[in-house]
Amino acid sequence: MSAININHNDGSITTDNDRVLQITENGGVKIGNGSYLSELSNPQSTHVEESYKGVIRYNDERGCLQYCDGTSWKDFSYGVDETPGIIWAITF
Repeated sequence: MSAININHNDGSITTDNDRVLQITENGGVKIGNGSYLSELSNPQSTHVEESYKGVIRYNDERGCLQYCDGTSWKDFSYGVDETPGIIWAITF
């Protein structure tokens, strides 16, 4: 059995053996809107910090999840043709 470690100093959650952190079978994770990020407080700003790389947020205005590649925010999106593959990946 592994332990879950919560570090309140840097805001990280880890397991003691670097295994996958599993939310209960019927559970879920709510992603915040990233309102602390400078780009959201100033929509005209194109400034994205390198430290945002790998961050996921929910964009209320666009109604979608986004991820940061270190230079800009990208929408998680897929085309209609990709839907069967996504359903397959989630189901199995």
